[in-house]
Amino acid sequence: MEKGDRVAYLAPNTVEMLEGFYGIFQLGAIMVPLNIRLTPQDYLFILNHSESKVLFLTKIFTI
Repeated sequence: MEKGDRVAYLAPNTVEMLEGFYGIFQLGAIMVPLNIRLTPQDYLFILNHSESKVLFLTKIFTI
């Protein structure tokens, strides 16, 4: 990641999420928050249009 890169972030509201936000800002990157209540189609739209280089998600969203 470089300064100015966009990072999509999918996580529930937790202390760890705030730590992630802080880390993204410390790197000079731009956070693209993803609401956990969105549909898969909404995620696809946002990810395709946000030009995010990284997708961070918490373990509860993995298979």
